[in-house]
Amino acid sequence: MEHRKIIKFGKSSYVISLPNEWVKKNKLEKGDTIYCENDKKDELTLKVNNNEEEKNAKIVINTKGKDDERIEREIISAYINDYSTIEVIGGIKEVNQIEEIVHNLIGLDIIEQTSSTIIIKNFLELKDISIKDSMRRLDTTVRSILIDSKECISGNMSYEEIYRRDFNVNKTRILIFKLLRHPAMISKIEKEFEKEEINILDLFFLNFNLELIADEAKRIAKHSNTAKLSKEERNNVRKIFEYIEASYLEVMKGFYKRDKEFAHKAASEKYKIIDACRELLEKTTNKYTVQIVENLKGMERGVRDITRLVIDLK
Repeated sequence: MEHRKIIKFGKSSYVISLPNEWVKKNKLEKGDTIYCENDKKDELTLKVNNNEEEKNAKIVINTKGKDDERIEREIISAYINDYSTIEVIGGIKEVNQIEEIVHNLIGLDIIEQTSSTIIIKNFLELKDISIKDSMRRLDTTVRSILIDSKECISGNMSYEEIYRRDFNVNKTRILIFKLLRHPAMISKIEKEFEKEEINILDLFFLNFNLELIADEAKRIAKHSNTAKLSKEERNNVRKIFEYIEASYLEVMKGFYKRDKEFAHKAASEKYKIIDACRELLEKTTNKYTVQIVENLKGMERGVRDITRLVIDLK
């Protein structure tokens, strides 16, 4: 680490010299503007570009020769990379599909549409969004999916309700991913989680596993709706599901309270869940039950990964 002496300049200003290597690396010259950001009490960040003012770029996506999934991936990528305008060209065959993609990305709206072009505008102001509130919202949606999935397992609810709820998981998960990737959000996120001492990598990890748990619960609900399961099989699946749900609620309580004991308690349930899954597999020849058990194991792995995150926090 280099050190610099502070020099008094005028009546109210202080200056320091910039490292020559840093100036050359960023191709700076006399008269160029750099940006200062006071991140924490004892830190000052210097930036060559003011990333908060850079949201004015435009990207063009040509749909010619591309399938629907490729088009969706490219639109989501443009959204995550914070392009202010997304122009879709090349002949728009599936307008409804593109409208659905835009609807499922927070802050996007179609402002112009012709037979050959769709112009999408990004109205999202990242600086107004709380990553902590977004994480809470994702957790709340996951909890509601877990509750309704139990009813699907018991045969008391249609899977379609959970399918619609899953769109909210995807919307929030992509928004969080966008926030975590944006350079201008780094200092804001660090300030939000300053007391908890949670870093951006931890939040990436948590975001990934929350979606994983929701997806596995959704698949369990779907298989339970479509499969011919006996009453005993449904009861056994629901029992294991409730074990995992209880562990999830316990570890998330530990995350919010910064209390590792909750995470250790959740982690101690691992073998009870694994043994219950094995016993269910030994009793069944139903291929759908076998698939459900695999999804239950996926849920358990997601919860277990979150327990590791909480236990490893400082």
